Amino acid sequence: MKKLIASTILSVAFVAANASQLTVQSYEMPNGYTGSYYYWDKEYNGSGNTTQDGAYLSGGTGNLTDGVIANDNWFNVENLQGTGPYVGWVNLDPVIIVHFGSVVNINEIKLFMDDSDGAGGVNLPGSVEINGQDIPIGELAGSEPKLLDFVGFAQGDSITIQLHRKNAWVFMSEMQFFGDPVPEPATMSILGLGALGLLRKRNKKA
Repeated sequence: MKKLIASTILSVAFVAANASQLTVQSYEMPNGYTGSYYYWDKEYNGSGNTTQDGAYLSGGTGNLTDGVIANDNWFNVENLQGTGPYVGWVNLDPVIIVHFGSVVNINEIKLFMDDSDGAGGVNLPGSVEINGQDIPIGELAGSEPKLLDFVGFAQGDSITIQLHRKNAWVFMSEMQFFGDPVPEPATMSILGLGALGLLRKRNKKA
């Protein structure tokens, strides 16, 4: 079940006070590609060949959820072993499907991207599509890595993100999701009754 209710981009905005970082059970996507270095997801622990360009990876996690956020451009942190912090795709608009293992409310999505101002054909994506909603990315000053911060509300046990490239390459080092689990039906019923009781008490006092 996937439902995108609202979305806002590139802002530090109010997020529900009880929102916490969600655990990603797995993500699936095409592996990274080769250029001057190997931009693979070498840490990926699911199915798929992590040393083959574009190989489909599924059932695991890796570079994009390991907590390592690149603080410099690709040409300063990548290597010939394919173990750098970025995953990079060329001439492709990669689709990443993220699985949470249960239904969750997602209040915020953070994507940590490289933006070398076109050096080596690397820019921020022209837009990011989240559950079918395409959100344009404007020009941001500077050539350092950028955080794309999407604030809104989505609910489901998975979410689909597609990076629509502006240049030949698009690079991402980490993705983070914030929100809270959806209560079980029995818990929701109890909460609903409690809220109704509170409303009745307030009406009596009025």
